[in-house]
Amino acid sequence: MHGKLVSVIVPVYNTKSYLARCLNSILEQTYKYLDVIIVDDGSNDGSEDICDSYAQKDERVRVFHQKNQGQSAARNFALDRVSGDYILFVDADDYVDRMLVEKAVSCIESSNADVVLFAHCEITAKGIVPFTHAFEKEHIRLEESSIQDIRHLILMDKISNLVWNKLYKRKIWKDIRFPLGIYYEDLFVHPDLFLGVDQFSYLPEILYYNNRINPYSTTSASNNFNAFARYGKFKAYCRHERIAEFVKDKQATDWAIEHALREAIKAMYINYYSKKTLSTEAQKELKIYLKNCWNCPTMSRMSAKNKILWWSIFNFPLFCKCYSFIRYWQENLKSR
Repeated sequence: MHGKLVSVIVPVYNTKSYLARCLNSILEQTYKYLDVIIVDDGSNDGSEDICDSYAQKDERVRVFHQKNQGQSAARNFALDRVSGDYILFVDADDYVDRMLVEKAVSCIESSNADVVLFAHCEITAKGIVPFTHAFEKEHIRLEESSIQDIRHLILMDKISNLVWNKLYKRKIWKDIRFPLGIYYEDLFVHPDLFLGVDQFSYLPEILYYNNRINPYSTTSASNNFNAFARYGKFKAYCRHERIAEFVKDKQATDWAIEHALREAIKAMYINYYSKKTLSTEAQKELKIYLKNCWNCPTMSRMSAKNKILWWSIFNFPLFCKCYSFIRYWQENLKSR
């Protein structure tokens, strides 16, 4: 008897050095009922040819090529074409344990969950390091948590808002798609996604290996001084704020406002020396948010440094520019 089909979504953009390792780890799964959807997002480094070669040798692989539109567009394209009962996301520079799908499917079916979270490692310059969620540091037992507790942990990013460390039932993605044109789309989409989750399960086995040394990854350290990346994080925290208000979770609302404020301030001062600068519209949006939050209780709890930076954004931008220059060179020194 065949098992339920798992659609594996792999967005690809110029990951030639890592792609074969990634695809081999998927196709060598002990669980064989896979629908592997590879979306080549306009690669020009030879990745596109590697994608085609895998489609030619394994009938479970479907490859689509599109002009470069970003990871969100690639994932959305694949979501519109899934045929599996379950959905798994794998980034093209990462790889997975050969038992991942078998163990995740077994877990999700035995618990009748809508989502199962599994543990992962990070590949760093110092080696492979197990990732620790905030809920683990706080010794929160997920198996004893209600779905309301789980949503709270998602809203406060204590269960990390990553799409590739979870297996999902297809149905919960029915009306959910990634936002286009911003970074940190995972962080943005999870609050909405978990409104549709009724059952959740946790598989505390390391089954996914996330590449943190790819300099082209949107979550690499090189994006620390990227105003556009910070703006994406700001947008994601604003989404957390709105959903937290909707479910009447005051602690999560306050947390989201605090993080949105920090990212808005960072985006504004980083913008002076950022490799990718903000549009006029984005800067205006950030300033409106900052101005509206000046008298809110969260702002009163911000550090003196952030309060000074907030004031300088509106009243003395030269100070902001000087501070940006100092931070820019500090980041350069760290990366050497």
